[in-house]
Amino acid sequence: MSEVNRTLKLGNDIFSKKLLNYIEMSPHYNTCLQWIENIEIPNTKTYYYSFLKSGCFLSKFLKLETEELILDKVEEFKNIYLSIKKNGYLKELETEIVTREVNGHTHYYGKICCKIKKDGSFELWDGMHRISIKRALKLSIEITIIEEAENWQMIKKGLLNLHNGQKYLYQSIEHPDFFD
Repeated sequence: MSEVNRTLKLGNDIFSKKLLNYIEMSPHYNTCLQWIENIEIPNTKTYYYSFLKSGCFLSKFLKLETEELILDKVEEFKNIYLSIKKNGYLKELETEIVTREVNGHTHYYGKICCKIKKDGSFELWDGMHRISIKRALKLSIEITIIEEAENWQMIKKGLLNLHNGQKYLYQSIEHPDFFD
């Protein structure tokens, strides 16, 4: 995979829907739906609390070893939700992308970071809280592509070569990477 840094807006295509379905299955998204229904729900009653309490990878990664730390994380998520609900999603508050090597793999943090896999599907790397909030509040969603598979790059290059480098297709391709 090669590193890139461009923004794509999710649409109604099958690739966007697949990522959005993944988001909608998450405890993050379901907790946002709970807050839409009742913002006063106790933090211990949210899906997100149950998720963190279960000892999931995220809990272990964030070292949430006590009840107090888990509740602090739920409250932090709630504050992000309330901020986006009140002010909208402020792109200027996004931090620049930071990379970190962990066990020989590059991890990305900052924006709503995704990789494009060889089949064109998206893999979310950072921004689960924010993308879940945006989806629950029915806000448009933009993702930052931080890597794309070589096969995907070859498909795009091949299509460009068909028309001497012109971005022109006789038939549209239902993927956000081809919306322009």
